[in-house]
Amino acid sequence: MYLVDIEFLKENPVVIDCRFDMQNPSYGPKAYEKNHYPGAYYMDLEKDMTSKIEAHGGRHPLPDLNEFALKIGSFGVIDTSKILIYDDGDLPMACRLWVMLKLLGLKEVYILKDGYQAFLKAEIQLSNERPKPVISELKFDLDMSYICSMEETKEALSKENAIVIDSRAPERYAGLTEPFDKIAGHMPGAVNYFWKDLFDEKGVKSYGNIEAHFLEMHNYDQVIVHCGSGITGAVNQFFLREMNIPAVLYLGSYSDWLSYDDNEIIIKDNQRIKVHP
Repeated sequence: MYLVDIEFLKENPVVIDCRFDMQNPSYGPKAYEKNHYPGAYYMDLEKDMTSKIEAHGGRHPLPDLNEFALKIGSFGVIDTSKILIYDDGDLPMACRLWVMLKLLGLKEVYILKDGYQAFLKAEIQLSNERPKPVISELKFDLDMSYICSMEETKEALSKENAIVIDSRAPERYAGLTEPFDKIAGHMPGAVNYFWKDLFDEKGVKSYGNIEAHFLEMHNYDQVIVHCGSGITGAVNQFFLREMNIPAVLYLGSYSDWLSYDDNEIIIKDNQRIKVHP
């Protein structure tokens, strides 16, 4: 299992803070500068985990993975390192970074349950000092099995033995509202599993409840997950993989789907239209 508690710090992992708020991009860097786990490095969603938006690729396309690997190498990471990621505890940023590190072929990548709050609960003395870069020669072999393309997603939508999961809020899936993308609706054939349904007032639900939540997924040979731009969908992907279901993330997600003229969507009242009729 890759979701761990505070005791994992005894394993002496490389710790990465990736707190971020898409509504307030300055929040994460400021929170890190104020206080973080001693020795933790920082990864910024927009500066480190995303590249420039192009015609296709969605709102949060991958950066160049060679440059990303150099950044990770500057944290002293080598291919056998244990890495512990934390965000604010709601997990989208941590899961996004987890996927990206798995793309580099890194094996021991873990996420801290409850995130930053775990340090506060454990009364761990925090720091505002930024660690110095420790350059390492990170040797990596790309493992692209964690993500898929628009074409693969489109093909899966037509297969009986495949399922495509839309991780967005039910009202976005239903086409009732769309705060980020140009057209409200969902991909024809996609099913809605809201990522926040994996949590309750105490945090992450028990793995027994999560297993029950995703029970139907065992009936499919191929499970693809998406969201609006490849961030919150990574949460569903992470927990599906924790349940031994090898889900892949359509990284460009709904925002990328809308960038192709021939694609269709279902809008409210189950109307089917082309993205650009």
